[in-house]
Amino acid sequence: MMKKYTYLLTILISTFFLFSCEKQSTDDDYNISIDETLDIKLESNRSTGYSWYWENKNEVSILDTLKIKYIDDSDKKGAQGREIWSFIGKHKGHCTISLSYKQSINSTEYEKKQIFSVTVE
Repeated sequence: MMKKYTYLLTILISTFFLFSCEKQSTDDDYNISIDETLDIKLESNRSTGYSWYWENKNEVSILDTLKIKYIDDSDKKGAQGREIWSFIGKHKGHCTISLSYKQSINSTEYEKKQIFSVTVE
């Protein structure tokens, strides 16, 4: 009888932690060299006021951004496009890039979030 309650309690606790903790999985893993560039392409639609923001830039020292370019995928007004983020490897190490798709750099609410794991060799 005690084993049954212990088992049920374990399931309840596991379920609670599973649904209450946000898992941070990476969307892609990249390996680059120092001075090598990395381009990350992200779906975007600037006509909605949304854009991608690098959330943890102050925590990352092995990479830097070279440029951010927006490309319209259509001549139609309001059509979706792409943002291309170009990074360059500055120092050896490993980091995680966290990018959020939202309307303002100061906003805490985001539409999408993508996490990329980068190793600079």
